[in-house]
Amino acid sequence: MDADEFVTRLRAAMPSGEELEEYGLDEEEIRDIQATFIVKKNDTGQAWKGGCEVERLIREYDCSQLEIGGLRFAGVASEYPTGGQILGDFDNNPLVLNAAGEVIVCERVAPASVFMKCAVDCDRFLDALANFVCIRKDKSNWKGRATEAATRCAQLAGGNDCLKFYQVLCGFID
Repeated sequence: MDADEFVTRLRAAMPSGEELEEYGLDEEEIRDIQATFIVKKNDTGQAWKGGCEVERLIREYDCSQLEIGGLRFAGVASEYPTGGQILGDFDNNPLVLNAAGEVIVCERVAPASVFMKCAVDCDRFLDALANFVCIRKDKSNWKGRATEAATRCAQLAGGNDCLKFYQVLCGFID
């Protein structure tokens, strides 16, 4: 999946104000929640030269408010101390694109240690996240099916090596 398609799917999954009002939220809380689904195109004038679609997402869009589960995207990708690029963080641990092209979560206190593998590559990471966002929007139909949801996302991300990450993301379902 490319960055533009991911942004389109993310917006489509944004809950309406009416849906959020049903939870007793006020206008400000609704705006705050909806803001986490909206990424706007940056006006940098820099042409995309290819590479990882998550890097493109961060470069071409303002992802500073984008939050999916415990995952927050960086406003700007930066170099990771042990190599690769920091794409954001997951529960205060760095989300990293490593030299092999995999998306991983590293341990904050041990930068060289991989805590969880998220995807075998950037495109598959966006595929799995878009799927998760759809599951989260339709959570009433997924109630009690967290294992199935996590497995589905992990398969899109590249297989069972990625399952732990999606089990954490989908844990709210049960």
